[in-house]
Amino acid sequence: MQVYQASGNLDSRSWPALVGFGLGGALSVGLLAGIITQFIDLVIVFPLAMGMGVGIAIKQGARLGHCRNLAAVTVVAFAMGLLCYGVKLYVNYRGSRSSVMELIKADIHKRIAEEKKSDASFKEPSPADVDRIADEVYREVLVQKTGSSGFMGWFKMLLQSGISLSHGGGSSGGLNLGWVGSLILLLVEAILVGFMAYSAGLDQMKQPYCEKCYRWADLAWRGVTNLKTLGGVAETVTKLTPASEPPAGLLAALPPADESGEHGRVELRLCEGCKEGFLSGFALTPRADGKGLDSAAVFENLVCPPQLILTMRRPAGAAETGGESGRPPAGPTPRLNLPSMSAGRPPVPGPARPAGTPPSRPGNPPAK
Repeated sequence: MQVYQASGNLDSRSWPALVGFGLGGALSVGLLAGIITQFIDLVIVFPLAMGMGVGIAIKQGARLGHCRNLAAVTVVAFAMGLLCYGVKLYVNYRGSRSSVMELIKADIHKRIAEEKKSDASFKEPSPADVDRIADEVYREVLVQKTGSSGFMGWFKMLLQSGISLSHGGGSSGGLNLGWVGSLILLLVEAILVGFMAYSAGLDQMKQPYCEKCYRWADLAWRGVTNLKTLGGVAETVTKLTPASEPPAGLLAALPPADESGEHGRVELRLCEGCKEGFLSGFALTPRADGKGLDSAAVFENLVCPPQLILTMRRPAGAAETGGESGRPPAGPTPRLNLPSMSAGRPPVPGPARPAGTPPSRPGNPPAK
């Protein structure tokens, strides 16, 4: 059976959606992170969270823009991740500058008060003049110490002072990384933001897309069973060819999962237009520490024609007789009537039928 592969196509809306959502996510997440990290900054943890925030925007942009091109998603994701981290640093710079400016202005006001005491004719400068003087002093200090002013001067001073790592979020008394260590830390965090954004975009690229109907295939059914049954399903479906006998009832009644906690999960994604399906199976086993489950794909996004899906989902004894092979008769593709994904939910009862009347099957009128 054929495995789905992203076509790499781009629509006219792909770039605007990717860049638009990416910019929105990068600017908003970077601004929020810059404000929060003025009070507390968790190394590595915050960049991971920032990358996830940008990644959500990238993923949504790729979906709404019908982007199936991994290269485009990769470029935009890393660019927006770096932009997000840059915005966070710039907000930190503005916050640091504001705090230092307040100290400089307080010192200026103190000097003005002393000057007025010693000289009654001294003319007090206006608030605008005080702001201008404080700004000149701040700029001059940066230029003297780093050779640059503004954001670059602040950034160089940050590296010269070194970033200190302290337990409990303290701003002093921790391990100072020095110039080189601080630069490496900032680069690692920036790349980490971009990588997390890329990971979310990659997840969207793995979702099947129907090129005939121009729409994403969404999750339509999920079944849980034991690993042995999952292995049997995998062995059957991976060997199917267009000429294969449809495995009637293969997915109709999956045995329950083992009590040990390990189990298999079968998922079907469906195009709502042509009803073409994409079948995946995952093995889930408990982790050694007992916290959560490890998931491994056994088979993923196998392309299934609508008639094949209907046959696998129909109970084994309910296949329609259309010939010696037991295949359904030729004609229009029946409407897929998949069960609810909610585990344990009882089926919704249908209308009552006269006694002795056989149950109807999806896409066929009730027998008379």
